[in-house]
Parts: sequence; C-alpha cells; structure tokens
Amino acid sequence: MALQDIRDCLLGRLFAYGALALSRRLTEEWISDHNTPIIKEFTDVLISLAAKKRYLQEPAVAIILELVEKVPYCNK
Repeated sequence: MALQDIRDCLLGRLFAYGALALSRRLTEEWISDHNTPIIKEFTDVLISLAAKKRYLQEPAVAIILELVEKVPYCNK
C-alpha cells in the first residue's frame, strides 16, 4: 500500500470508532449488561490504533473521553 492509502485507512478506522462512540450504541450495550467486555475491547482497539501513528493519538483520546462521558457511573 502507498503511504497515503495507509494513512487514509487508519483515519477511516478512527472515524468509524468515533461514530460508534457518538452513536450511543456502546453505552446502551453497557447499560443492558454491565459484564460485557465491549467497552474494554473498544478502548483497547483505540489505544492500539493510537500507538500506530502519532497523529492518531489526540483524536483517539478524544473519542475515549467522549465515550467515558456517555457511560453512566455505577457505584457498586
């Protein structure tokens, strides 16, 4: 792949994860089942993506923070 194609692919993945975080689909899954590993898997993938290129780090953190704001706090 050309460098531009790789960059476009990585940014596309980042935007897809951002759309998932904004859609509240993950938070609804978390609300229905607190034992689901979906939030952990989602953040793991974003961290892995951010580790690939420096220019992905800040947007990946912004997506994680957006998700954290939407997930309700459960005090057990």
